[in-house]
Amino acid sequence: MKDNEVKDLVIKYLSSRPKNTAEIMTWLRERNSQKSGIEIAMMLESDPQVVRIGTVRKGGIIDSETPLSEWATHKWVEDNRRIKNK
Repeated sequence: MKDNEVKDLVIKYLSSRPKNTAEIMTWLRERNSQKSGIEIAMMLESDPQVVRIGTVRKGGIIDSETPLSEWATHKWVEDNRRIKNK
């Protein structure tokens, strides 16, 4: 599977709700992609449609170098933004 195809699949996967790096990696492996956590993070960081909305852990689940981040599309964030009270 080409990188652009993987990126498009992940963006569609994220459109319903945010997912963390481990969830994305597991989901991709079910589709025969062997992307590592760091490859996924680099791919998502470089895409303007995607935003890191938090870090779940500093490491340990994937490896000690890669944070377990929570990812969402900018569209999901905008659609689910809480209205601030004045």
